[in-house]
Amino acid sequence: MKVRYRKRFLKPLARLPVEIRSQIEAFAFEQLPNAQSMAELGFIEDL
Repeated sequence: MKVRYRKRFLKPLARLPVEIRSQIEAFAFEQLPNAQSMAELGFIEDL
């Protein structure tokens, strides 16, 4: 799946505590791009 990351996502992400940020990064940069569809990932929304 093609994913675009906006500055308004990336800037606040950098300010999060490491333990939370690492979980979000794993999802956003590994799981999400490798998924075939949004339905495959469960309930998520555009941010």
